[in-house]
Amino acid sequence: MNLQDYPDEIKNDIEDQSLDILEHMRDDVIVIGGWAVRALLGKEHKRYTLDVDGVTSKDKFDAVIDKLIKLDLKPSKAEWGDKIL
Repeated sequence: MNLQDYPDEIKNDIEDQSLDILEHMRDDVIVIGGWAVRALLGKEHKRYTLDVDGVTSKDKFDAVIDKLIKLDLKPSKAEWGDKIL
């Protein structure tokens, strides 16, 4: 299910939580994927997404993981990289 299929109240809550998490990562992570496209296109970009994709440098990786754990998120290994839930 895509975020756009959810009621506005849920979409807004997911977006607010995602933006709050990104605020903690602002100096450590470069946002890519759907959120990056939305940031560039603004309201012209209508597709919502449930996840936030980002990249960081190797030297900041452990600090990013520590920040996410402090936010009660749970990192795990995935075949393609690390996944944070």
